[in-house]
Amino acid sequence: MLLTTLSAVAQQESENISEHVKLGLQMKMNRGELIGFNRCYGYRNENDKLVIVDEEAEVVKFIFDKYCDGHGANGIAKMLTEQEIKSPKGNNKWNDSTIRGILRNEKYKGDVLQGKTYTADPLSHKRYKNLGEADQFYVSEHHEPIISPEKFDMVQEILKERCGARVNGRRIGNVGRKFAFSSRIRCGFCGNCFTRRTVVGKDREKIP
Repeated sequence: MLLTTLSAVAQQESENISEHVKLGLQMKMNRGELIGFNRCYGYRNENDKLVIVDEEAEVVKFIFDKYCDGHGANGIAKMLTEQEIKSPKGNNKWNDSTIRGILRNEKYKGDVLQGKTYTADPLSHKRYKNLGEADQFYVSEHHEPIISPEKFDMVQEILKERCGARVNGRRIGNVGRKFAFSSRIRCGFCGNCFTRRTVVGKDREKIP
């Protein structure tokens, strides 16, 4: 019984410390300070300030320009791979998911969104994507942008309308060019596009 009581007190103390740390981090994020910054391609962190890396910034501009011209993420990834440009992780091959991550990153227009993930509890320390479970803090004009806000917003609209995208009011069809029927097959109920999915391992047994 004594051991159980001491364990309960220790757990309560741990939770109290966790709450105090969370409160302190929220206050810092509210002030616009960078918390838990993970390296952003095109920038480097100098004394909690984002400074542009010119060589990488040119690659970011190339990605946004090509996407606005109608190229898909997969096509841009192939271009960068053929040009032998190192990926953000230092690999020789670029992935389309990396391209889409760059296109959606608000830091490139000079803003910062903090609180994208959150810690579930002080025991497991697992982090999850924040879908409204915790507060988020958005800071505009936080640092020097690589991409103009106008171009960044244009790219976000293209991303939203990528399924059967339109340019100047004209539907341009399979803009991704990754598969033959990309952006061409829609659900008759919800209107969303079908996507290709590869099932491996034990998951195959779950599909009739």
